[in-house]
Amino acid sequence: MGSSDKGQAKESKTSKHDAAHTHTEPASTSAAKRELAELTTKVKAGCCQPCFKIIFVVLGTVAILKCIAEIFVTVSTAIATRLYGSEQSGRLVGMVILALLAAVVISILIYAKIAVFRNQTKPLHTAAIVLVIVAALQAVVLGVAVRVTDQDELNLTRDLQNSFKLSRDNNPRHATIWAATQHELTCCGVNGPEDYRTSNLPDFFSPNVPISCCPSYDPDRSELVQERKRETCKAKKEYYDIGCKDLVLEAFRTSAHLLIGLTVALIVFEIILAITASIIYKKVKNQKKLRFSAAQKP
Repeated sequence: MGSSDKGQAKESKTSKHDAAHTHTEPASTSAAKRELAELTTKVKAGCCQPCFKIIFVVLGTVAILKCIAEIFVTVSTAIATRLYGSEQSGRLVGMVILALLAAVVISILIYAKIAVFRNQTKPLHTAAIVLVIVAALQAVVLGVAVRVTDQDELNLTRDLQNSFKLSRDNNPRHATIWAATQHELTCCGVNGPEDYRTSNLPDFFSPNVPISCCPSYDPDRSELVQERKRETCKAKKEYYDIGCKDLVLEAFRTSAHLLIGLTVALIVFEIILAITASIIYKKVKNQKKLRFSAAQKP
């Protein structure tokens, strides 16, 4: 009897211990799962964040350099186009807008880079939105104002002819423009040196070309001092035998294509940077939430 009572008491103790263990095990398991979930969330929030930051900084630096190049190309192209006339006003406005947008991109990228180093979220969110808007505006301007059409070439040809007539009439501004154009492009006249031939001059005489049509021209010296060189150039027919129209039009097309290529590349960079900034923004925001929730725990 005594041994059976002891056995029953032992069994009851064992069953109570098992029941207690059964009740405590789910609690500890759920706590471990919560800790594992929090750890996983933290890892996901911080995972690859430095990589995205490095990508943003590198691409941002390249984009800033492209913006500087675009500003230089737009300004130089606008000045060159404006030299010969005013019929390219729409194109000039487009060039100015692209230069201003490039300056905006430089500013916003510097602003975003500082935010990346300081782990700030709002500037990154703002930068992503602004970059997308700027990319859309650049695409519109590129399609409307920068694309070279046949009408643009006709307008430029007409501007060249009018400017050449003014230079022949001793207009100081246009005479200086044509002296520089002929010297730098090694050309003479609009269509050729025959543009300088007067109507009463026989064909066997050389046209009355200026010294800027000759290889011996020195832009740092006055044309009066170089008159003897000009006469020698005329007599030996050493002047340039091609006109400036085709060369100016080719330079016009080349600068437009260069600007289009730069702007398209810049738009691609801006979209990539906007996506990268959004990813960094979300990761930094999640990290801050986790830190805040961890600080709130007792």
